[in-house]
Amino acid sequence: MPKNVHTLAVVIPVYNEESAIEKILRDWHAELTSNGPAFLLILINDGSTDGSLAKINQWIIQNNAQASVQVIAQQNQGHGVSILNGYRAALESMSPWIFQCDSDDQIEAKEFTKLWRATTQADFILGQRLVRHDPVIRLVMSKIMRLWVFLLFGLKILDPNCPFRLFRREFLQTALPKIPANSFAPNIHLSVEAFKYARSGSIKCVTIPIIHQIRQSGVPSLKGILKLAAISLRVIRELIIHRRIQ
Repeated sequence: MPKNVHTLAVVIPVYNEESAIEKILRDWHAELTSNGPAFLLILINDGSTDGSLAKINQWIIQNNAQASVQVIAQQNQGHGVSILNGYRAALESMSPWIFQCDSDDQIEAKEFTKLWRATTQADFILGQRLVRHDPVIRLVMSKIMRLWVFLLFGLKILDPNCPFRLFRREFLQTALPKIPANSFAPNIHLSVEAFKYARSGSIKCVTIPIIHQIRQSGVPSLKGILKLAAISLRVIRELIIHRRIQ
């Protein structure tokens, strides 16, 4: 695939989204074709056990989208590793701007324009889900993470793990090595690095309100109080490690 022909690389991790993935591809391809720059969609299939990968490949062929969609098929390694692998692929594409979103369609593609407009004034643009349509336990977990980010780094980041973010390639290239290996929630660490750089004046960060909607299809990979509690402890430990190595 030719290098440096895309202005934007879009990283989308996929795990068992058979019922939604065709809509995701259709919506994002249409939105970026109509309102965005030259783009490359990078889908990381994280060992899906349903028909997600087959539907992705079928959609690419039917829509003659081989030049604008790249598929990375890997054994199941988890959401965090999928994002990190997608970021590495985005760096290899040489696209000057990199965007990340999830494949659950809780944030529609049309919200992207809000972030893209901010590229004239910022290097890191983070979405903020003003009203989140998630289970209560997930909301509590997010508040805990936000508190620990403040306690460890002195940063007030309203939605540090929001899966709707846009940033310059140069920033990711510098920040990615600072994210703990196999991190469960790499986007929290990426937000920390961005706002640290902004505090020092190295880059400019902005937060853009976006609409978050109820999940219409698929099955959340994280559920159960005990599992979410264990994950919270893991993320806190990773943040502590991040704090020590900064």
